[in-house]
Amino acid sequence: MTNKFQDSILKLQTIELSVGNICQKKVMKSIIKFFLLLLASLFLFANCSGLKNHNFSGDFQAIVISDTHISNDESKDKRLAQLIEKINANEFPSAQLLLITGDLVSSIYGNEEPNVPDESNNRMKKLQALLGELKIPYYLILGNHDYKFNRSVDSDRYFSLEEILQMEHIWKRDAGIEPYYAFEHQGWKFICLNSMRGRYVNRHFDEQQLDWFEAQLNDDKPTILLFHHPLKTDHFKIWCKPEHLITRVKEPRF
Repeated sequence: MTNKFQDSILKLQTIELSVGNICQKKVMKSIIKFFLLLLASLFLFANCSGLKNHNFSGDFQAIVISDTHISNDESKDKRLAQLIEKINANEFPSAQLLLITGDLVSSIYGNEEPNVPDESNNRMKKLQALLGELKIPYYLILGNHDYKFNRSVDSDRYFSLEEILQMEHIWKRDAGIEPYYAFEHQGWKFICLNSMRGRYVNRHFDEQQLDWFEAQLNDDKPTILLFHHPLKTDHFKIWCKPEHLITRVKEPRF
């Protein structure tokens, strides 16, 4: 990527809400902070040189959360359900999108027998049932836990390309989720990357995805990036192991 791209791309600091691990009050407070941050970012970015001719169709807000970790812990289901109820009750009247940036489930299946699916404990279907009640569009991004077939798998270990493709096939077949994709909303382009896809080469992004990513930037539209693993910065505390941060050394093309 060129420095010009890095300077022009919107660097949106999203507040990553761990729905399964923080109380409802903090979730609501963080969502409000995210709204303010998103509105300020959109305003500043829309007034940058070279963007005035883009077809923005008005202000909008998006709710961004992460690490829902749907599992056998019913409290995590309840907290996501409570957020969905609040959205449906119009408590966030300007929110037009719900974006979940990875670790949607703790693992797809809840059993521990290797390579044995337990359809009676399918967390993906539980997640789909919860989100099926939502009255606004939602977009899902895969994280490392979403590549766990079941509880027998360590999400931080090395994954072969065969394993990665197998899990992506399951997500696409049963939930309609691509490993990475882009969509547009009110003149903005959202690129949903997969920071787990490069695990088979001990990176976050493989070359195939980075080639696709560069092609997505050719239309010169105002763009917001969404992915699971955080960038290494000097910002606030990040709940991530240092070796899992995205760095320039590890990802020079990114």
